[in-house]
Amino acid sequence: MIGHDDNGEPIYIKGIKGVIERNIMRYYFVLLVEFDKHNVHYEQKLENWFAYTERYHRQLYEYEKTVFMQAKLKERENQFKLQKLLGH
Repeated sequence: MIGHDDNGEPIYIKGIKGVIERNIMRYYFVLLVEFDKHNVHYEQKLENWFAYTERYHRQLYEYEKTVFMQAKLKERENQFKLQKLLGH
């Protein structure tokens, strides 16, 4: 947030600076979740990461939780398939 408008509403950073800031925050939340020793299961990590981003819903919202979870689980499944095909 860089200030408030005449109605007292927050003014958020836009453009490339806003994109960079939002991505930094997403990566920061991933690190918090990844280094939390209580998050042992992948799905729990996703749940916690989503919860962090929801704290800043207006800036970081992308998907409903069910869509987010389905997409991330599918993404992970695809990575395993690709690794298997490559012999890893």
